[in-house]
Amino acid sequence: MEPFPMITGHPQVAHADVLDVGANDHHAQSHTLASHSTRPHSALTGVGANDHHTKPGIVRKTADETVNNSTTYQNDDHLLYAVGANQVYFFILWLRYTTGSVPNIKVQFVGPAGATISAYHQGWDTTHAYDEQLGSTGHVLESNIVEHAAIFHGVIRTGGASGNFQVQWAQNTAEVSDTVVNLDSMLAVWILE
Repeated sequence: MEPFPMITGHPQVAHADVLDVGANDHHAQSHTLASHSTRPHSALTGVGANDHHTKPGIVRKTADETVNNSTTYQNDDHLLYAVGANQVYFFILWLRYTTGSVPNIKVQFVGPAGATISAYHQGWDTTHAYDEQLGSTGHVLESNIVEHAAIFHGVIRTGGASGNFQVQWAQNTAEVSDTVVNLDSMLAVWILE
């Protein structure tokens, strides 16, 4: 096994030489994979680029996105995350949105073929009450033209296919008005298995 590159003040050691110590706690230094190992991710058996450490993969929405007069779910341009085959992930979505009280906004999650998704949301529903709902599709949230936020969390279990875990959304009732998912909405994904 190839040794780690030299870290100032520490001798070179191979993973095999560090027994009973996890990748996140063999030293307290913050580091990148490049400074951690001379081996590429592909050479680390069973470890993908997104799950070398137990830190989440975080995707931040870098621009507002608008839908007008449409109830057809569309893929969000930013809120997606590549997932591997036969794995289990936990996710949290913090969704910042603006919509009118007529169109509202509906949100769902999709994954690669064979994936199952259990999602739970906390936010304002169309009866102007705080709501909690379980399911991967049909989360309907309301607003009154001011910015609101909702939190979604859940689990995605992938089957034999890898692909994107994707946030989709649309107006719940078509109206010639803007429904916007706002800048800085965020999706965080952790691999569990």
